[in-house]
Amino acid sequence: MDWISHCIKESRWRLGERATAGALLILFAVSLLGWIYLTQASHIATTGRRVLELEEEKTRLQQENLELVAEIAEIESVHRVASRAKELGFAPTAVEESEFLVIGDTVQEVASAPEEDSPAVRWWDGVASQFTAWARVEE
Repeated sequence: MDWISHCIKESRWRLGERATAGALLILFAVSLLGWIYLTQASHIATTGRRVLELEEEKTRLQQENLELVAEIAEIESVHRVASRAKELGFAPTAVEESEFLVIGDTVQEVASAPEEDSPAVRWWDGVASQFTAWARVEE
């Protein structure tokens, strides 16, 4: 029976309940930190890949825009418009041969300068004098 009691004796390496709980808590915390790190690294990699895709799309769209601008410039060129007008049967005319139709009063009057004694002129003079006073104080 001695050998049975010898086998049943507690081992020197056996941990107590608090030590086991502490070790499990530390293991859980390390696992949680590792999971958070891997999740963030995955999000960063995905975001980086998306940024590269968007930059490539931006470059492609800029190139397409330049091509469209060149095409518009070609279509709007004076020589092309003149040749297209000739194809459609239009012919250049002299100003003397042209007829103009005047509709209503088309002449617009230019706004006159404000009168010397108007409220706008007095207000502006007040603002200018205040600014001058501030400039003198700064000196």
